[in-house]
Amino acid sequence: MVPRWTLADRLRKTREEIGMSQKALAQAIGVTQRQVQAAENNEVTPKPFLLMSYAMISNIDLNWIETGEEKPSGPIGPDGEKLPDLDSNQEPSGLQTGGKLLQFTPRQMVETKPLERVA
Repeated sequence: MVPRWTLADRLRKTREEIGMSQKALAQAIGVTQRQVQAAENNEVTPKPFLLMSYAMISNIDLNWIETGEEKPSGPIGPDGEKLPDLDSNQEPSGLQTGGKLLQFTPRQMVETKPLERVA
């Protein structure tokens, strides 16, 4: 069995990922170094403000910081599958093929050949 990281572990890993000391992080988010230290040492339950601050400054998913689980980015279907991202016209913004994202411009869409009728 693989041990799960605690919230304190995830906070510490998040800070280390962006290469900041506890003191630098505390100054950046407007709290004391002691508050950061206490949260990372599992001495207190961090307030939501602190969790959001870690996520915002590190660009790490808040859900992962809070729970240790990653959510797929973008829209999710009823069965939990990832749905395609849509552009402003509610059209798929790209097509996933073989791990490569293909982007289509309006010109490419206009220049496609029309379908032929089958008798």
